[in-house]
Amino acid sequence: MDKARRQKQAVSELAKLGNVKVLYECQDRWPLAGVPAGPIWLRKLLGDDYYNDITYVDISNTRADDATLLHLKAFPRLRFLRLDRTLVTDEGLRQAGRFKVLEDLYLPDQATTEGLGHIAGPPLRRLVVPRHFTDEDLTALHRFPNLELLDLSRTTVTDAGLEHLRALRGLQDIDVSWTRVTEAGRRSLPYARIIDEYFFASTPANLKNRHQSTLRVMGVASRLGGRIETFSDLGQGVKCEDYGVQNLDLSGTKVTDSDLTLLDGAWIRNLDLSDTDITHLGSVPFARADGLIALDLSNTEIGDADLECLSELRKLDHLSVRNTRVTPGGVEKLKQALPYCAIDY
Repeated sequence: MDKARRQKQAVSELAKLGNVKVLYECQDRWPLAGVPAGPIWLRKLLGDDYYNDITYVDISNTRADDATLLHLKAFPRLRFLRLDRTLVTDEGLRQAGRFKVLEDLYLPDQATTEGLGHIAGPPLRRLVVPRHFTDEDLTALHRFPNLELLDLSRTTVTDAGLEHLRALRGLQDIDVSWTRVTEAGRRSLPYARIIDEYFFASTPANLKNRHQSTLRVMGVASRLGGRIETFSDLGQGVKCEDYGVQNLDLSGTKVTDSDLTLLDGAWIRNLDLSDTDITHLGSVPFARADGLIALDLSNTEIGDADLECLSELRKLDHLSVRNTRVTPGGVEKLKQALPYCAIDY
């Protein structure tokens, strides 16, 4: 009874953070059981926490700190823990190290290899590292021999860093999207599937023979071609939403403000408008852009007023406005609206 009471109290404390996700084991495994184990009448009497362990905790994008993780001691069977975009440090990871069956971990943004050393090695299967991780930091991953998925996206990792992963023969998927890994690096680990959204073009078949110029339609695996000059080359009335485009690279094209009306209705995750003739964002239809996570506007003529159009993009986690008319004041104002967005200025 004490264990169930402590678990229930810990869940209540985490709920105070807002925007958290906590699951029982019956909700965290496939196929889903749907309801906790145990007779209904007894669960009503004793509560669900008496029969089921909490195995999944997502407190990302909250004000959670090291003290918050003390509540997790009530979840000894925790298998999934997401800590990115929190205030948790290496000291907090020392608390997380008590979880001996942890399989999935999103490291906090402040984590270092020292903090990673507190994590129980063998059970961990999926790991997402923070952006500041370097090639040298990857040497610490030898402690996780059963690692199957490693997310290195948006780090400074290069081909040299991938060399440190050769001993992890169980790796099946490595995400190197938006890193410095080259084609040679992607070929250096033949036993793993290298995911690189930036270098992949899932261009629809009817676009593959279009003009070879500067629009790239992106996706997840290997370059397939398909580059065109402007949206007008797609044909009259054709929009991105007609092709299911999610990752779109328009860098270096002759695309202008008026062309961007063709983005209306598109569900785009990564959008690169750098080195284009874009002058302001007033005509950019961001109404359905709540899925946008990365936007590059560097080397364009946008200014502070244009950043106001981005303040409602709550999932945006990376924005580049290098070499634009944007001022430090404009950047600071946007940071107040999007505190967890990394802004390159």
